Amino acid sequence: MKRFVLRLLVFLSPVLLLGLAQYLIDPLDLYPGVQLLPYVPSNPRAEKLAIIQSQPPGGYDALILGSSRSMRMPTDVLADYGYNAFNWAVYNAKAEDLYAILRYMVEERGNRLRLLVIGLEPRMFHAGLPPKVFSCVFPSSLI
Repeated sequence: MKRFVLRLLVFLSPVLLLGLAQYLIDPLDLYPGVQLLPYVPSNPRAEKLAIIQSQPPGGYDALILGSSRSMRMPTDVLADYGYNAFNWAVYNAKAEDLYAILRYMVEERGNRLRLLVIGLEPRMFHAGLPPKVFSCVFPSSLI
């Protein structure tokens, strides 16, 4: 019986430790409460679109665009200068993505932008055909 309990503990220890790490780190933002690490969305395009659509139109006068490197730029820095900014940087952004987001924010959502911050990278202008990652989100007239 002692051997069985010992083997059970040896087997369950990693499982329990993994479950505890999942709860404390919570990479998918599944559990309420304080997390050890900040939540990183797996699909920021859809999540940021949902945030924008849940707010009244025309609420922003500054927009931050770019790839994942631009995600770290906090909007409160621009708030110190009197701007109400939204950071819509996305993973693997192409120039077409930035253009579609900008058109959506100005034409569809009615934002009168006073400031546009764009984090440019050479790979955004790659000559290859980029994937149309926004084709399922935005109307084709904006892409």
